[in-house]
This record gives sequence, C-alpha cells and structure tokens, in this order.
Amino acid sequence: MKQHFVEIEIDGEKIIHFSGELQGIFENLKTEDKLLGIVYSENEIKVVETIDFFDFTKIKFLDKNLTIVIDRNLLIIGREIFDMGQLVSKKHTYFCALLAYAIFTNAQIDPTISIYEGGDSSEHKALDDIYKFRVVDNLSFDSVVDLIYGDIDKISQDEWNKARIRAKSIDKISENENFNKTLNIFKENYPYLLKATLLLRLQGVSLYNKIKMFNNWMINEYVTKAEAVTIVLYCFYKSGGIIKNYNTNDYLKLIGSIKNATWDVSLISYMKVQSPKNPNRYYLLATDDKNLLSACKYFFTPDTGIVDTLFGNKSKEVHQLIEKVNRVCLLPDREKIVLERLNRLDAITSSLIRELEESILKNPNV
Repeated sequence: MKQHFVEIEIDGEKIIHFSGELQGIFENLKTEDKLLGIVYSENEIKVVETIDFFDFTKIKFLDKNLTIVIDRNLLIIGREIFDMGQLVSKKHTYFCALLAYAIFTNAQIDPTISIYEGGDSSEHKALDDIYKFRVVDNLSFDSVVDLIYGDIDKISQDEWNKARIRAKSIDKISENENFNKTLNIFKENYPYLLKATLLLRLQGVSLYNKIKMFNNWMINEYVTKAEAVTIVLYCFYKSGGIIKNYNTNDYLKLIGSIKNATWDVSLISYMKVQSPKNPNRYYLLATDDKNLLSACKYFFTPDTGIVDTLFGNKSKEVHQLIEKVNRVCLLPDREKIVLERLNRLDAITSSLIRELEESILKNPNV
C-alpha cells in the first residue's frame, strides 16, 4: 500500500508530504467548475469558497466533517463503473477523483435524492442503485487511485468481493419509507415547475407580467414552500434556467425536462433542510450539470440585493409581489391552507398537465 500522506517531524517542525497522485487529484477537482460548498453557521447557510476544500493547509478542518451530495448524473456514472469495472470517459475519472477525495477526507457521499430520482416509477430500480453505489463507495483508496492513473485497467474480482463485504446491507423497511417520503417532496414541487413552464411558453408577455401571473397563481391556488418559488424566479430571468427544452413541442421530452427540473429543486430543498440539522458540518454539492450548479449558487448566495440584480428597474414591483406571497405564508391559518391544497394535489397537477397539452396543440410552431 503506497503512502499518499506522511507527517514527519524534523528538528521539532512538522512536515507533511503528499504524494504526486494525491496532489494531482486535488488540483484537478479544484479546477472543475462542478462543485459548490455550503455550511450552516451562526444561524445561516453560508457559501464556502470551493478552493478551501482542496487546500492542503486547511484539510484537517474537513476530517470526518464533510458530506458530498451528488446529483443524478454522477450517481449514474457510479453505476456504470460498477457494471463495467473500469473507466471509459473523463466523467468516470472525475467521479473516481471525488471518491478518492471522499475516502481521504473521511467524507460521507450522500446520493439520497439522486437515488430516488431514478426510482420515480420503480422502487426496485432505486434499491438496485443503492446497492451498486454502496459497493463502489467501498472500494479501497489504492484501487481507486490506481484506476485513475491507469496503473490498473480494471477493478479485480477480489477487490469487488471485499467492497461488497464492506458495504452495508440495505434496510428494506427504512428505504421504503425514504422512497415514499422523497416522492412526496417531488410531488409538492412539481406544480411549481409545471406552472413556470406554461408561463415561459407564453409569447408576447413581459417577464414582469409572467412573474405577476405566477405569484397570483400561488396566492390563489398553490403555496407550500419557499425553495421552489425562489428557483422559479431564477428560471424566469434565466430564460428557462434548469427547465431545459421548455419550448419543445415534443410532449415526452417536455415532461421529462420539467421532471428533471423538479428533482433539481428537490435536491436544493434537501440541502437546505439537511445543513441546519448539522451545524458547522460542510456540504459539497458535486454535479455534472452546470445549470443546476448555477441555480444552487443563486439560491445559496446570501445577497439581499439579488432581486435588484435580476430584475433591474422592475425590482420594486417584484419585491412587492414577493411580499404579497410572504403575507399569505404568514397567515395564521397557513397550515390549513397548505393542507387543503395538498389534499387536492393530484387534481392541481392534472389540471396543469392538461394546460400544457393544450399549449402544445395551440402553438405547434413554438
């Protein structure tokens, strides 16, 4: 086993030596624009400079105090590595670099939302992904590094067997409960992205009026949480943002894009909820989706002037619209309102889908 990290003392001075392989992994990750760090400290979520996660002089603050949250794209890459046992693309190498980094820093890799995204129509598929991910996550550090640098072409069967033994067994009952709970998060976010897509497809309507229509819909029809609303405002300004292909008339492609965006919002919601539960623990979002990363940076950057930046001379009106929604959220009977709307969630969703189908029929040239 090669020594990648050695701490020695010479004349009373501690000297730390890192192997060239380890330094290379850190440098490559540091230059990837696919990461976002946050920490919950002093009662607020703060964005952490990504470079700090790869500074050897600061690495000890991360020891056993880091959670790496991966998106669906990276989870799929992990599954491919399990199926093939080798690296066939730069994305595979990137995933293994993250894995090596996680092992070195004693970090947890959390694929929770990503696992259930793949199981939105098949619980068996989600559980299968959990198993494959856990086995890959339990490969040895040396094997992962050797794979990255081409010292081995393929993970040996013996190493796979050891990884399977190290991987924890799946608690079926617990996973079933998490599966249903996560699908509920998706279902509650879905109407926001459906409505946003309908408004994005409208032609001849100003951005401000679209936002006004969206806010009126929330007040009169559907208000449950703040995360989705914030990201939808971002999508309006960014010409779709995480809602890719919103202009397509291919129904299946359009619904697929909306569902992907909904899972992105669910992932952001998950990170917002998890970080306050673990104060001073660092979270690093790892994604291969630049649109998701951009949305996360917008969402987690504490900038009180963000609306002014996004909407310019219409910012005062947008502030007023947001305040109007906030007043609804602060009503004494808000919980009653939310419960009533969630009780008819299926009907709300079905109505929006019908509107979407009609928009395709009315605008064949969109």
